[in-house]
Amino acid sequence: MIVLQLLLVTLAITSQVESHMSLEEPPARNVMWRMGFNQLPRHEDDDYLICTDAPGAPCPPCGDTADSPLPHPHEGGGKWATGILARTYSLGQTIDVHINVTRSHGGFLEFKLCPHNKISTPVTQACLNQYPLEVVGKRSRKVKISAPYDAPEMLSFQLKLPASVTCDQCVLQMSNIAKQFKPQTIMFRNCADIAIQGNSKTSFAGGPPVSFRTNVRTPVFAPQPDFPSARTNINFPGPSSSDGFLSPQPDFISTRGGFPAPPHPGFHNSQPSHPSEIHFPEQKQHRFFSSGHF
Repeated sequence: MIVLQLLLVTLAITSQVESHMSLEEPPARNVMWRMGFNQLPRHEDDDYLICTDAPGAPCPPCGDTADSPLPHPHEGGGKWATGILARTYSLGQTIDVHINVTRSHGGFLEFKLCPHNKISTPVTQACLNQYPLEVVGKRSRKVKISAPYDAPEMLSFQLKLPASVTCDQCVLQMSNIAKQFKPQTIMFRNCADIAIQGNSKTSFAGGPPVSFRTNVRTPVFAPQPDFPSARTNINFPGPSSSDGFLSPQPDFISTRGGFPAPPHPGFHNSQPSHPSEIHFPEQKQHRFFSSGHF
């Protein structure tokens, strides 16, 4: 019955949805192949991770459909959860975040962190819920997707990592509940693998930071990939991270509604492997740069 409900909701919104969003900085598991991590397989539907959240069948944490085979493809043990770290940060660091919204469905973005350290084991939402991340310069922990429905938007902002957590492998989760499809709960999620290293120069009122480094398998550390990404010939606007890693400047920066970026190269969709997956017609993708709206 639950599977039937998921399928009916999926069929109801298929005609309205064509593409979605992806976490591109730090690179999520589904987009790393575009960012210079050439050892990873291609994932051409990487802005496509959508799930219908239903009673008895909650959406998995990293964007898979609830009825996809276990292990879910984007979770520990799955095809795209390779254990390769996308980025390595410092304790309490302010980090740059870029979200490519290829087709807006409204709502808000939220970000959570889990000091996981178990590459082959799926992360739990309960762990992620313990560490909601702060949006720098704003009181809210949410980032509003303000582009009109069906329009593209590039969001660039910063998050503050916890001042009390280090890890060999943390999972950073992006979540969006689309406003366009209410009362159905349609969710877009991505997960990125990062490491957070301690800083001996940092002091803490109330004791040293909590370390999550014991009895875990050490993940594979990959070098920072070269820019630009394989997705377009330009890069993201916004300040560099506080670790001194400078992101190359884009060829141009415009506000939302300004100059479109080059078309998405080679975007296409394959046949569905699960009945509740949503597939979209082939189309050219354009990018617009803007700051986050809160």
